[in-house]
Amino acid sequence: IEVDAKPFPHCIIKDFIQSQSFLEGLQKELLDLNFRQKSNDLYKFKQESLLCEWVNPQYMDLAYQAQVQEEFEESSEILLKDFLKADKFDMVCEALRKSDIVWKRRGPPNKRCYECAEEAVLPECVSQCWELLASEAMFLLLSNFTGLKLHYLASGNDDDDEEEKTDETVAGSSDAAGNSIAGLEEKEAPGKTTEEPSAPVCRGELRRWQHGDYTIVHDTDVGNAEFALDLLLFLGCEDWQTEYGGFTSYIANGEDEEKLTSSSGSGGWAGSAFLFLQSNLQQVDLPALYKDLEQKINVFKALKLTLSDSAGGLDGYEILKVHNTESALIIQIKFSDEVHCTAFLESYASGGLKQCLGQHLKAVLPVTEELDFDTKLKAGSKTLDDFLKDRDRCLRCIKEAQPDRLRDDEVAQLETTLQSLMLNNRHPSEAVHKGSSSSSSSSSKPLSPALPLNSREEGSQLPSDSFKFQGRVYDDRRLTSSDHQKFAFVIGKQWKKVGRSLQKGCRALKDPAIENLAYEFDRDGLYEQAYQMLNKFLQSEGKKAKLSRLISALEENGLMGIAEHMLDIQPAERQ
Repeated sequence: IEVDAKPFPHCIIKDFIQSQSFLEGLQKELLDLNFRQKSNDLYKFKQESLLCEWVNPQYMDLAYQAQVQEEFEESSEILLKDFLKADKFDMVCEALRKSDIVWKRRGPPNKRCYECAEEAVLPECVSQCWELLASEAMFLLLSNFTGLKLHYLASGNDDDDEEEKTDETVAGSSDAAGNSIAGLEEKEAPGKTTEEPSAPVCRGELRRWQHGDYTIVHDTDVGNAEFALDLLLFLGCEDWQTEYGGFTSYIANGEDEEKLTSSSGSGGWAGSAFLFLQSNLQQVDLPALYKDLEQKINVFKALKLTLSDSAGGLDGYEILKVHNTESALIIQIKFSDEVHCTAFLESYASGGLKQCLGQHLKAVLPVTEELDFDTKLKAGSKTLDDFLKDRDRCLRCIKEAQPDRLRDDEVAQLETTLQSLMLNNRHPSEAVHKGSSSSSSSSSKPLSPALPLNSREEGSQLPSDSFKFQGRVYDDRRLTSSDHQKFAFVIGKQWKKVGRSLQKGCRALKDPAIENLAYEFDRDGLYEQAYQMLNKFLQSEGKKAKLSRLISALEENGLMGIAEHMLDIQPAERQ
């Protein structure tokens, strides 16, 4: 048996059929068959070469396709950065700017208002781009990206469910500024039963959007009545900003609430950087600690908290992978917000990042000396340490170094474990000490993102910078970003009650504001709702946003366990 990968993976078994006359008869019968164009051979050389000629090789890698599918299944949408090769993309953009394309305005005004190109007179490169999007090879590629059965040769998630028979659609529509080429639709061929595979057909347009253009959702939109997958390719929107407007809204059939809103353009600000970390203290070997199953979650949490302190919150960045070398940890970070990226750069340049990392690591490591680190920050081939004072140049380098991967499976697992431990008020090392005894009179102290609180015996007079909880006195202080995260992790559905208690003396948390937060962040879940509520409190109250006020609000609502968690009170410390 001979295995070959060109033009597609296959094997060759020579002389499998011995009868030459039988082969000649079979060949004659096949040549007499009336094949339908586009469905007789998915891997035609023309389509295969077109795919390789236009699509970024990164998206042809099967392992990367699996990562894309995983992210798509999680969020129901995905942005494929640099999907087309740069030279092809630039060629199409240039052709659209210079050529004399015939544009016709589409209506009626109660449904839509935009310009659509005449396909018969498109420039050659634009026609080739459309041919790529309409090819069956593209359908198969989209199947790998989404897990949907968009072609009868693709493996779908519902292959084993014979009762579930749905038509999958890839429909091209763009309600955003910029030009869009899109649209693949798979429908049942006339005269065929639902059991037979159907040949994909295309539905899409090349649209030009200008100020005042729009489309409106309406009940008579037959084209979008079935299950659909939209493929939007934006051209000429490289410098588009979200505040300019332009978006596509998706609304479930029979419902008024938006399920998803997709902005136009290139997907907003995004970039990546590599942070190199090496400890100067001999007994603190970061690579060795990260390899240790007991310490890995502690080190990862310290990294997360350090990034949160440096970038100014939980938003705008994501750890994609932690590379563990012999001498250093290398953290690959994706930035999706220029503001948080700027805050990170300022913290890194001032030494604040080193200080935060040292504090968070000292909370879990048996060291008394001050921790110091050698650091390096790179974006692509550029070492940002060489020109840190030039913030604009650093931001440009980070933006140019687009993320080359999705989040690593190990990082995803660590994130899940960390969140679970926070919710269950457990020490991170318990994730690997499941068999340890629980009969000890004192439990392990959690890795607390908050500053340590010095409890002391109750005196006759309570100092102004202190507060009392469960008969004990604690130092008061401003809420930190670590408190912010901890609260959002554990509060759950009770966040509204706490918000209403905090509204005493805080105008920003009146009932309408709380309800607006619940509505605005409904799709993001309880964590984000709680985080945004406390964020509003912090922004409004400033220095007055004290730990004592949060503990009092929790106590008022009977949430004693959460209050104890915020104060890091362990079972042996409880009265």
